[in-house]
Amino acid sequence: MPAMVKSVDEVEEMLRSKLYRRFGNLQQAFRGLDRSNNGMITLRDLKESLLTLLPGLELSDNDLEMLAARFDATGNGVITWAEFLDRLREAETAARIQIARGWEAHALEPVTPADEVLMRVKAKVDEHFSSLREAFLAIDLDRSGFISKDEFEKVVFEEWLVETEEGGEVSPVIAKNPAIRDLLFKKYDLTGDGRIHYSEFMKVMATSSEFGLHMHRAYEKGRQV
Repeated sequence: MPAMVKSVDEVEEMLRSKLYRRFGNLQQAFRGLDRSNNGMITLRDLKESLLTLLPGLELSDNDLEMLAARFDATGNGVITWAEFLDRLREAETAARIQIARGWEAHALEPVTPADEVLMRVKAKVDEHFSSLREAFLAIDLDRSGFISKDEFEKVVFEEWLVETEEGGEVSPVIAKNPAIRDLLFKKYDLTGDGRIHYSEFMKVMATSSEFGLHMHRAYEKGRQV
């Protein structure tokens, strides 16, 4: 297997993605990295875990220490459960902030049917799930670590967005439109590989979080016309 030489940023993203795919929850992920089983992750634990989770990766000792330092907030040479959890949450928050910075330039863009559906999906997640990871797993039916187009359509369009007698969901005309289904899937499939990975799902949901109020106001204004 050819060696992979990656930056510390890339390695952290790859590790985070692999942990989400490999383990059912963050506690299991932490225990998986705690190879010495002493309630904390040492530098040696992290190095051995990277060799197992990311075979072929070449990481210098200096880069390994830089990666560990991102999790080791106290700088005492070990990563505790609290530090591990804080770092993963920090990464999600950073993605939201980065996306929000570019929002001003798009504030007056018209709302499309796909935007409407995206707003409804975000509202559904906010209402029924305690985390984006939980929502992602609800769509990843076969637990493959990614969401296929079939899974996306089955859960999002045929379960989450079914119009009820009380109303409040997306019109069947919109929900059953193949073009809108394709467009919404492509909004999540940022790499265009036909799969939605958790990192992509997280970024798009963060975008809809920031855009949601604008979309809601524009949508409601359009309904009143």
